[in-house]
Amino acid sequence: MKTSIRTQLLIATVAATVVAAPMLAEAKKSKEPGVEEQLKFKAGDESGNEVKALKTEMLVIKSEKQAVAQLDKLLKRYKKTRMEPEILFRFAELYMRRARSERFFEIHKNDKEIVSFVPQLVKDASESAEIKKSIAYYQEIQEKWPRFRAMDVVIFNHAYAYQQLGEDKKAETLLYRLIKEHGSSGLVPDSYLAVGEIAFQRRDFKLALEQFKQIRRFPNARVYPYGIYKTAWTYYNLQDATSGLKQLEDVVAFGHQVALSKQDSKLDLRKEALGDMALYFSDVKKSEEAVKYFQVQAKELDAIPYIMRLVELYNRHSQYKDIESVLKDVLKTWPESPSAAQAHEELAWNYERLKNRAAAGEQLAAFDKWCDALIERTPKSKKGAVVEPECRTKITEASKKLSTKWHAKSNSDKWSDEDEKRFQTLADTYVKRFPTGQYAFDLRFKRAFIAYEKERYDEAAPQFKKIGWTDVASATQASDKILKAQDLYLDILNIKKDYKAIKEAAKLLLGGKQDAGRTTQIEKIYREAYFSEIQQMEEKGEIAQAVEAYKKFALENTGSELAPKAWWNASQLQFRMGDAQGGANTCYQMHKLFPKSSNGRDCLTKAAQTFETMARLDLAARVLLNLALVEADKQDKWREVAADFFALSGDKERAITMYQKLAEDRKKQSEQVALLDKAAILARDSGDMKTVAAIEAKFSREGIEPQASRLVVEQAEEALAKQDYSKAFNVSKRIIGKGSLPKELLARARFVQAQVLEDEYRRQSVKARVEKVGMVLAMKTEKLEKAQKAFQSAINYGDPATSVKSLKRLANCYLDYAAQVRGMDLKGVSEADLQAFRGETEQLVVPMEEKGIESMNQALDAAKKAQLREGQIAEIQMEVNKLNMKSEVLP
Repeated sequence: MKTSIRTQLLIATVAATVVAAPMLAEAKKSKEPGVEEQLKFKAGDESGNEVKALKTEMLVIKSEKQAVAQLDKLLKRYKKTRMEPEILFRFAELYMRRARSERFFEIHKNDKEIVSFVPQLVKDASESAEIKKSIAYYQEIQEKWPRFRAMDVVIFNHAYAYQQLGEDKKAETLLYRLIKEHGSSGLVPDSYLAVGEIAFQRRDFKLALEQFKQIRRFPNARVYPYGIYKTAWTYYNLQDATSGLKQLEDVVAFGHQVALSKQDSKLDLRKEALGDMALYFSDVKKSEEAVKYFQVQAKELDAIPYIMRLVELYNRHSQYKDIESVLKDVLKTWPESPSAAQAHEELAWNYERLKNRAAAGEQLAAFDKWCDALIERTPKSKKGAVVEPECRTKITEASKKLSTKWHAKSNSDKWSDEDEKRFQTLADTYVKRFPTGQYAFDLRFKRAFIAYEKERYDEAAPQFKKIGWTDVASATQASDKILKAQDLYLDILNIKKDYKAIKEAAKLLLGGKQDAGRTTQIEKIYREAYFSEIQQMEEKGEIAQAVEAYKKFALENTGSELAPKAWWNASQLQFRMGDAQGGANTCYQMHKLFPKSSNGRDCLTKAAQTFETMARLDLAARVLLNLALVEADKQDKWREVAADFFALSGDKERAITMYQKLAEDRKKQSEQVALLDKAAILARDSGDMKTVAAIEAKFSREGIEPQASRLVVEQAEEALAKQDYSKAFNVSKRIIGKGSLPKELLARARFVQAQVLEDEYRRQSVKARVEKVGMVLAMKTEKLEKAQKAFQSAINYGDPATSVKSLKRLANCYLDYAAQVRGMDLKGVSEADLQAFRGETEQLVVPMEEKGIESMNQALDAAKKAQLREGQIAEIQMEVNKLNMKSEVLP
């Protein structure tokens, strides 16, 4: 059992060596003036902090190399012992962490600032090389130590490493093995999810479905809702949208439960599921059911955005009657919702698509009236100004576009077939005789326009194209008709939804000479066609190609209002494909590329959740800092969570700086104290005693409780450790009477005093002449009673950890008393008197010994009830076993 405890201590030492020792050593060695100041992070200076993050990353790499050297030394020392697999396990973890550092530089290969700072480091960065080293260690542990204590973790991490390299077959084999050999492991549901993801990626949807369904058996697992969500998409890819929709309903229902019980928000996938429901719904249900369906599913959430997603799908497939039905139902169900503005606008455009211009005009008027009412309901600011909602902008834009279009369409009445035939004959005759005559151009335009009016688009299109793209090169006359021919040709292509042709035609126009206004107009047409072409690609199931196309579009057209939407679409498609890391990276970049995007907040939130799930807390923290800029009203919350993530990922210095800055900005003392507590704990772990001292001085100076009293207890414990018993006892006395303090502090203070009294008891000797035996025993007993009362007082405070320690030490006092009395040596006494003395003292010793055994058993029960770790239960159990063995041979 001693070996086991020693092994556990060595494991803790190894873990500390990997992370803390190199960092501390580096901190002690570095005496360069200004280095600490240069690396301190400044709240709000995210650009500067990125560079400082790079410098910190370089220090981390250096520290990791030192950690490798430390582990090498440990491995040589403990080769062929039970410590060897523990050290190899730490090696594997360390190389996976180093892979993250390499990934940092790979991500920033196109960042000119970072490349200029460390060009060689960026050039040589290789995440895969570090992962392969980690794989080698995981493999060795499995081959040489098949009964390793954390074999399920080793296998899962081994599989994860293979996945990072794209070697899915090897990963799959390992995951199946984990499921089979470690059925009770908490990683089994994660393994089912991982195998399902692999099968999904290679489009083996039947196998993926089998794996995802298994996760249903683990309702308390972290991956439970995500397993159902992936089941839905698997059904959809198997052409079973009905079953898929049912799965999404389960995801939403689970999300409602999570929100109601205030569980971890990462388990709430309602928004994702509701957004996807639109696609499934359009395949299997009728449009008249839409509003009621989404209202029931969304419950307290705003259902309109998800219904508008359905409307968008209907529009792509020209289901205009369905759109009309749904939008009218939306406006009837939520007449006063601000979100209904989009429904009002879309309904007007839908009437235009149905060529019902009278209804479109009436709808715009209704929209305008609705907007006025909304403005009236909008609360005024303190200065009396009304913040106008977005509906006013929407009405203005829609009115301009529709009026322009109607004006162009109503320029002339349609010709009868007879008149048209007569005109064509005359026009053909003239153009044939005078191909470059004064009226030839106008006649050709008119003929094309008549065909356009009568919706003979295949006939009109080539004529308009010739006028707009061929004649423009040589003709300066009738330029207004050339421009109109271009517009009408593009309109025909739009009616046909031939976005590729629109894009090509617009690109040709942009290559020519245009005035600024015309160029802006054509650029917009080009971008809209480009965007629509990618949407068609998405509808055909060419998801990977659509992702690349959306990103390319966004980067080529950063000034377009469609650019942020394209980038958002790319990220969502990546998540839908199962490429969680890719989607998260895309969302992370979105804030930098498009800081004003309306989807920026949702994208950053998704990225943060994804990086957290992947245990990439360093990246999750950086995302949250961006999210703090987007959600100004929640910036304190996001910055604190970011600081927590930096702390957990090992970037303690940055976390400390952020905690201190956040504490300065908080008004409530309780919040300030909580943040400073976090900073102090990290600073102490990092060896930054200067920061610890500054925080503790603030606590003491301002009398902040319970922190000030905690410092008093720690002073007492420190004095006790240095055997300054008088100081330890008196310092503890300063807080014993403060009943308002946490029981844990009071218990610790009393425990210090109890140990001082225990020391006095143990110093009391039982050596004495025969005539003074009674007096000596009385003194020893008195000292024991004082220590006993102190330990029992510490126990009565109810702090589990202190109670266990008190019971254990009290038990040892009882047992020591029994041993001391039983071993008293009375010289110069006859054998008969000695035997009589032994008989008398045994009546005192046996109950005391039983009391010691009873107290040790109580310590064991208390340790188990408190679920203490770090080998404490095993250590006490060993003591109990020894005592039980002794009691069996007692006379």
